[in-house]
Amino acid sequence: ASLGVSEDAARKRVDRSVVKLRRWFHQRGVTCSAIALTTAMSTHSVQALPSTLTLASIQTAVAQATLTTNTASLITIMTSTKGLFSVALVLGAMLPISLSYFSTDSTDTGPVNITSSKLESLTIPDSQSSGLIAEWEALMENHGPAVGSLGEVYEVIKRIEDPFRRRAFRGALITEWIARDPQEALAYFRAEDPGRVTHCLREWLEADPRGATEAMRADPSGIEKSIRSLLIEIVAVQPEAVPSLSQHIEKRGSWTHHVRDAFAVLAESDHAMSLSKAEAMEEPQRTEALAGVAMGWAKVNGPEALQWAEALDDTTEGKGSILRSLLVGWAETDPAAALDHIRIAPPGGAELEFANDTGGQVIRAAAKANFDATLAWMGENPGKLGHEALGGLSAELGQRLRENTGSTLDMIRDHPASADLLPALHSQLLNEGYANKDAVWSWLHQQEDSEMVRDTRMRLTRSAAWKEPEVALKWLDQSPELFTAEERDQVLSAMFNGGSNLAAVEAVLDTAPDGMRERLLEQSFNYLNEERSAPLDRWIERIDALPAEKRAGASAAVARQWASVDPQQAIAWANTLTDSTQSMEALSGAVKTWVGLDSYEASEWIATLPEGSQRDHSTLTLVNGIARSEPDSAWEWAKTISQPDLRAKALGVAFARVSERDPQMANAWLQDASLTESDLQNLTGEK
Repeated sequence: ASLGVSEDAARKRVDRSVVKLRRWFHQRGVTCSAIALTTAMSTHSVQALPSTLTLASIQTAVAQATLTTNTASLITIMTSTKGLFSVALVLGAMLPISLSYFSTDSTDTGPVNITSSKLESLTIPDSQSSGLIAEWEALMENHGPAVGSLGEVYEVIKRIEDPFRRRAFRGALITEWIARDPQEALAYFRAEDPGRVTHCLREWLEADPRGATEAMRADPSGIEKSIRSLLIEIVAVQPEAVPSLSQHIEKRGSWTHHVRDAFAVLAESDHAMSLSKAEAMEEPQRTEALAGVAMGWAKVNGPEALQWAEALDDTTEGKGSILRSLLVGWAETDPAAALDHIRIAPPGGAELEFANDTGGQVIRAAAKANFDATLAWMGENPGKLGHEALGGLSAELGQRLRENTGSTLDMIRDHPASADLLPALHSQLLNEGYANKDAVWSWLHQQEDSEMVRDTRMRLTRSAAWKEPEVALKWLDQSPELFTAEERDQVLSAMFNGGSNLAAVEAVLDTAPDGMRERLLEQSFNYLNEERSAPLDRWIERIDALPAEKRAGASAAVARQWASVDPQQAIAWANTLTDSTQSMEALSGAVKTWVGLDSYEASEWIATLPEGSQRDHSTLTLVNGIARSEPDSAWEWAKTISQPDLRAKALGVAFARVSERDPQMANAWLQDASLTESDLQNLTGEK
């Protein structure tokens, strides 16, 4: 009530804070659930801080330290930097409490009393005990306002090589500068280091919200990106500035909604005022602002917001996105109601990006707000949502999959809308959920055969194929009865990931089970790439490991790759092959690559060849390569081929290309005196 926000908004703020606190503990090696964390806080929230850690005692210590120095600016930096040091020390001292509370050791006797003697002995560091503070004082003494400027101090800081010290001093300087002269600080960073403008404005917002927002409104040019980044923070400290600042924010793609999200927060507190401000804005920000009003209003009163939105004229710009945002906001407080009304908004998102359609956005918000209620609605409405929409479940489903793999999979298997949950599950198995692969694989082995089990097994194995080929090979080898021959080939193909994963496949070629090594080796030749594969001499050695009927194709692949670096060397190698079919395929592969790189140079080389099979095959390859861009040249080259079947193919390719573009020229070609009766018959199909 004191903050002027709804109960739901307050709850969400607490939820977000708990998530951040869990992340803080996790980064320090302490894993705990949100329930355990909130229970612990509730249990110990009434314990008082020791007297040595009262705000007054800290301020007194800072003030006493300030009196002992001649550095004019030290009071500001000691207040900011020493305060941070103090917080770090307090958290460091509290960490054993957290470790003790969340320990699973059966000998644990419960949480340590927060008034531990460790905290009572806490002292605030000064220049005598902290090298970092001493270095800061030296920086200010040697380069600060007394002898230079804060800009000069910043230039010195930028040259510090140690990233930790550089960031610490940079943050301290910005805090100091904002306290002294925020206008000067902003002007400096706009001119000298635009990447720090957001940091500068954030500090200013904390110190003087009105002054900071007035400065942004007075001259927004060049700092629009910073305004966009800070808009939600501005809502909290200077909400009246949001409409005017929003007018300077350009929407970037269909995933970014800074203006919408800011107005959603405003509308949660006062939708009438927010609506009035949004309607007064200009497009395209006006539509975004109205969408935000709809979203925030729906969180508080969905039916009322819906009545307003549906009454909008159908010609209203962006009415679809307004309705879509309304449903997303409504889903955060009443998932079932929002999902029931999902048809009121057009299905596609602004740019039809993956999982950005109406259903995807709404179900994502619904699942995040109340996963169980969302699942219940899906059970009552199976098949109502499309495939793209169902992807919106992925994040929340993945969280539960990580927390309890078996029970989550049991739930999906037994759910009335099991088929609707599978797209989200499969998306997770390809992404974050893959980390639980062993638990999922074990669960699959315990299940009776079903379409859900087969489909999930295949998805998981394909995911392993390109993430960890050795794991997929192990599964295929250990449980061959679970995969058909077609499914096995699909898994092996997935290992290559379009060729980008060739190095990983090559690493397991020699250890792959006998039944799969040959198939992997055969496919590997299709993806040879100078940057991704071993030296070509290693691949040349592997050709003999293939069945005889596959060696010609592999030789052509090697020749194509070799020709991309040295065409004539590739052709020379092709000529050394004793098998005529293998040699000719390799030759054609090398020439094809050469023609693609430099058709003129390739044609000059062909012209030097004596009449015979090598020249005819090379000429056919040249004709195929240039027929689309140079049909005249292709025609002339085709007529030089002596071998009848190859000549017919080459003439046919050139004739087909020119017939598409210039039928009159095609008829003229048919009168070419150098054409034989056989040539004419092949081209026209007439005797």
